[in-house]
Amino acid sequence: MDTLAAFALATEPPHKDVIESAPYKNSKVFTKTMWGQIVFMSLYNVIVILILLLSNTALGLDYDFKSDPEMSNDKNCGEAHNEDCSANKHKHMTYIFNTFVFLQLFNQISCRKIGEGSINIFDQILKNKYFLLVITGEFAVQIGSTYFSIPRHFTKQTELSKSEYGGLLAIGASALLVNFLIKKLIPNKVIDKVHGWVSKFIDEDSDNADNNKILNAFNTLSEMKIDDN
Repeated sequence: MDTLAAFALATEPPHKDVIESAPYKNSKVFTKTMWGQIVFMSLYNVIVILILLLSNTALGLDYDFKSDPEMSNDKNCGEAHNEDCSANKHKHMTYIFNTFVFLQLFNQISCRKIGEGSINIFDQILKNKYFLLVITGEFAVQIGSTYFSIPRHFTKQTELSKSEYGGLLAIGASALLVNFLIKKLIPNKVIDKVHGWVSKFIDEDSDNADNNKILNAFNTLSEMKIDDN
């Protein structure tokens, strides 16, 4: 999924405002805005999955967490649980898996625009047939892996109804709204603090960067462009 996402986003055509903007000198690959989006979207993903994980009873999927979803007579179900114990866990894990994937796929759309003021993530999306092909294929494979019996067997999922799929897609689509709120509501001071915290662990200016061929090539190319101007 990460490889396909990288391919889809790498095929984005250059925008006019980027081409006409002034060159950046000594710029980093990851900007403060990007780190803010990465950290807060990751936090949102963790919160959603944890809530879903702990809401099995509220969803009507009562079971013991120690039970084996492949065994209908698992002893860990206990007398307090009905015979659908393992089936409930199987469906609950299917919920969680699909929710996680849908969150990533919708976030992939959000990543088309990573600038501080880049709000319209659908801008010129129809002009990139590769992105549309990849994102459509990813959604089709994910939905097909649950809808059809053969891939469902290999992915260890259970069949879902249309309403269940609609609910999971809605949760996944919430990543679009959260990404928008991060750009509009998170103050720059908070983003700066997040960037400062991340820099303690990942520092692009460290000596280790001297041994990074990709960064060296990027910096050399950037200096050549600046000199030409």
